[in-house]
Amino acid sequence: MGHSSVLHHFNTVDALHEALIVHIAEKLTDEVASLVNQSFPRPHQDSVTKKLFSLYAEGQYSKLFAWAILSNRTIPTATLRNQLARTIELISSQIVAFDYDEKEATILARRGIHLLLATAIGNGLLNPIENQLFEDDPAFDIGRWLHEMLIDQYFSSRMKS
Repeated sequence: MGHSSVLHHFNTVDALHEALIVHIAEKLTDEVASLVNQSFPRPHQDSVTKKLFSLYAEGQYSKLFAWAILSNRTIPTATLRNQLARTIELISSQIVAFDYDEKEATILARRGIHLLLATAIGNGLLNPIENQLFEDDPAFDIGRWLHEMLIDQYFSSRMKS
């Protein structure tokens, strides 16, 4: 897009950047909402963590967060925050089902989601470099490892008792 087109449609390059951030953030919010609204059979909430990781590791979303941070911009987060809160509630309800109390389950779910999102965004940014270094070695699939660790941490130990 030429500079004159940007000025004609958005008035400034900054306005174009803001429009891009809003558009991508809205798209991400819609995808998280779609994920949260799916029904997952108990105790298979693990598919929520897999899908959430994959979503945030997508290049466009991980780059959105990096770009916003590096350019000192904010991402419109109110709706996205609400969808993530629903995700945490969904996972918390599954953790409670394995004899955790509600407060403990919420804390575990929030920590797990935080770790999952931070790792997914980092993975999305580093993926091209990792592919060069590790040549798509399945043993280095950080998303799978994190998913298995979280599921084992929250569900498996309680399922054995």
